[in-house]
Amino acid sequence: MEMLICTLMVTGLAMGLAMGMASLMGCAAKPSPPPGEQTAVKVAGKTEPPQSMAIAEKSLPPQQVVAGPNDWFEEMTTQAGISFAYQNGRDAGQFLTIESFGGGVAVIDYDLDDAVDLFSTGGGTISRDAALRQIHGLRSALFRNQGDWRFQPVTTESGLALPPDYSQGCAISDINGDGFLDLFIGCYGLSRLYTNAGDGTFFEATDEQQLPATGWGTAAAFGDWDGDGWPDLFLTSYTNWTPATDVPCFGSQHERDLCGPTSYPATTSHCYHKLGDGSFEDWSEKLQLIDEAHGRSG
Repeated sequence: MEMLICTLMVTGLAMGLAMGMASLMGCAAKPSPPPGEQTAVKVAGKTEPPQSMAIAEKSLPPQQVVAGPNDWFEEMTTQAGISFAYQNGRDAGQFLTIESFGGGVAVIDYDLDDAVDLFSTGGGTISRDAALRQIHGLRSALFRNQGDWRFQPVTTESGLALPPDYSQGCAISDINGDGFLDLFIGCYGLSRLYTNAGDGTFFEATDEQQLPATGWGTAAAFGDWDGDGWPDLFLTSYTNWTPATDVPCFGSQHERDLCGPTSYPATTSHCYHKLGDGSFEDWSEKLQLIDEAHGRSG
C-alpha cells in the first residue's frame, strides 16, 4: 500500500515551494505580564466576517534568485506557476497560540499519470474581535503537474474549494483500496477525510460520527496497526487549548508574544482504527495512548 505522509514540519522541497511554512514550536514566553505593565491589543468594534477564500490564493511577489555554482536547489516557484500562501491569522493581532504553526504540504499523484502533484493546506483566519476570537478555515490548494516544471491550480475542479476548519497538517493514503490516493486534513475543529473518486475529484468521506477527529489536530500519519489490510489513522494534538482559554504571554523584552504549549494543559494523541464500513473507531485507549504531553506537532 503506497503511503506518503505530510506533517507540519515542512522541510525544503526540491521545487523550492514558497507555500510551506516551518512549524514553530516551544516558545519561551511566559503566561503572565510583567509587573506594572499592561499590553493591549487593538481590535475592531465588530466581529470580522470570514475572509474571502481568495485570500489564500493571492499572488506572491516574484523573487529573482539566481542559483550559484555550489547550490543544490534552484528556486522554481514562479516558473512552475505556483501562487499560494498559507494564512495563519496573525494579521488580526490576537497573538493566539494557534498562530505558531505553518501548514502541511503533500506530494501526491492523485490522477495516477506518473507525475507527482502538490497539495497544501490553507490555514485560516482569526477575527479581530478580542471578545469573540472566532476562527475560520481557508480553503486548501491542489496543483496538477502538467510536466516540464509547470503546475495548474485545480482546487475548484477537484472539489476541494469548500474550506475545511482551520487547517494545519495533512496525510495521504489509499483508504479504500481502489488504487487512488485519498487525503486527510488535520484541523482545529473537525479534521476532514476526502476520498479520491478516481476522476480527478475528491469528496468528503466521513462525518463527525464516522471519524470523530475533533479538537486540535496538528499532524497525521496512516499505518495498518492491526494488519487487517486497512490503513488506520494516527493524529497528534499540540496542547489542550481553545480561544477561550488563551492567556497573554510576553517575550524577554516584555513584548507581546505567542505562548508555548506548556502554558496550557497537556493533551493526548489519537489513533483511529478503520472499520470495514469505511468509518473509524477511536482505539487510543485500547492501544494505551493515554500519556498526556505538550507540543506534539509531527
